[in-house]
Amino acid sequence: MNDEIDLLKYLLNNLKMQQTLLYKIMKKKEVKDEIYNIMHYEINGYRRFIISLKRMLQNRLRKYDKELNVLLGVASSINANTNRIDKNSDYYLLLKESSKVNLMDIERIKKEYNIKSKTIIKLIDRLEEFEKENINKINTIMSKQ
Repeated sequence: MNDEIDLLKYLLNNLKMQQTLLYKIMKKKEVKDEIYNIMHYEINGYRRFIISLKRMLQNRLRKYDKELNVLLGVASSINANTNRIDKNSDYYLLLKESSKVNLMDIERIKKEYNIKSKTIIKLIDRLEEFEKENINKINTIMSKQ
C-alpha cells in the first residue's frame, strides 16, 4: 500500500508540474496556432489524469487530507524558465522532450514499484499511451514543416 501511495504522490506531483509548465508557455504564446492547440489538448489530458490520481490518493489517504493539500500546493508553485522559447521549433522540442521524460519515468515506475492495484496499473498504461500519442502528433507536425 505504501508503494501505491508513493507512486500516486509522485505521478500527481509530476503531472501538476507538467500542467503548470504548459500553462506558463501558453500564456507567452501570442498566436493560437497548431502548437497552442497541442498544448491545450495536453493540459486537458493531464487534468483528467490528475483528477483520477487525486481520487485514488484520497481513497488511500482518507485520514491524511491535509497531506494531499500540501502536496498539491507544492506542485502548483513550480516556476519554470520559459523566457528563451520563441520559435515554433522550440515549442515542439520542449513538448516532445517532456513527453519522452514522462515515458522514461513510466518505465522506471513499472520496474521499481510493486503495484498490485489494477486501477493504478490501468491509469499508468493510459498515461503511457497519452504520452506516446503526444509524441506521434508532434512528430507528424514536425515532419510536415
